[in-house]
Amino acid sequence: MNLSWDEPQGYTGELSYVIEESEDEYHEEWTEVTTTTKTTHTTQNLERHLSYRYRICSKNSYGRSSWIESDEITFRAACKLLFLISIPF
Repeated sequence: MNLSWDEPQGYTGELSYVIEESEDEYHEEWTEVTTTTKTTHTTQNLERHLSYRYRICSKNSYGRSSWIESDEITFRAACKLLFLISIPF
């Protein structure tokens, strides 16, 4: 599955993005998937019929932004899904 998001508007400094995934029933536990400087990420090894939720925050030398969460996504078959968000900083 492909995740994609916009850079914060008006920010020109160095940024990275933390991506976390939750696959438990109530989405209370989160696992860090990766930290990247890109505004896209491809998730792999998803299990069919499991529900996933993703959240992303930006971070720089001053700290982290608020988390932005996706809707719940149930993986049913191999496909490409584009997830667009805008991260306020």
